[in-house]
Amino acid sequence: MKIKKVLNNNAVTTISKDQKEKVIIGKGVGFGKRVGDSIEESLIEKSYLLQGDSANDDLDLLRHVNSKYIEIAELIIKRVEDDFEIKPGIRILITVADYINDLIERLQNNVKINNYLKNDIKYLYRNEYEIAKYGSDLINEKIGYEIPEDEIAYLTLCLINIEYNDGSKNAKEIMRFINGINEIVLEENKLSFHEDSDSYQRYLTHLKFLAHRVTNGEKNDDLNVDEIYDVFLNKNNCLKTLDEIEKFIKSDFNYEFEKSEQVYMLIHLSKIIKED
Repeated sequence: MKIKKVLNNNAVTTISKDQKEKVIIGKGVGFGKRVGDSIEESLIEKSYLLQGDSANDDLDLLRHVNSKYIEIAELIIKRVEDDFEIKPGIRILITVADYINDLIERLQNNVKINNYLKNDIKYLYRNEYEIAKYGSDLINEKIGYEIPEDEIAYLTLCLINIEYNDGSKNAKEIMRFINGINEIVLEENKLSFHEDSDSYQRYLTHLKFLAHRVTNGEKNDDLNVDEIYDVFLNKNNCLKTLDEIEKFIKSDFNYEFEKSEQVYMLIHLSKIIKED
């Protein structure tokens, strides 16, 4: 492979066999290199296909972002890939690297920001928060800045958006949705959540995916539940809770809470109420 453009010491572009431009990431892959030089394959850590109208903008951003920030962003994304089994594209790499760039500028200028969602983020997105904490440790190790919790929470939001491929507005709406449902469940059933239990974690995972569908106006059409639904209606003691949840989703999110969604919710509610 031949270098088409040198972006920085750790990033170059090349043309693939099918004549598409790719960004090659690797420590030192661009160091001392010129256009037309061969790429040392042993240095390649990741490659990204450039495509769409934003390709030139992506390259321009990569040129101007500190190579250390790209290196840290790549390590964070690798952890996201391993934990969530997803394959983010180059736009995500740039988003995370650009966030790190802005973060370091804020720290250098002693600019402090408050994240009013911090506690909700830590509570509802433990896995994503742990990856963000890993990212903050990398920044501390490689650049020498200790990252405040409010900033770690903002990085967590960035990772949530990667996981669900949503905008930041959706991440906030998802948390508002989950908090609203939890308040109804706690109020209607006078219980306490056992946050470390398997039942609660499965319930919370279900809520996250339901929130994603609701905030994006998507439907869960993969299950015919008419018979199951009737059985649950006759035997379940969570129907008032379900009714309040349905009203909340309709009034606040303008979403029809269909039978298939209700059955799944009843299953999870039954387990966490029984556990309490």
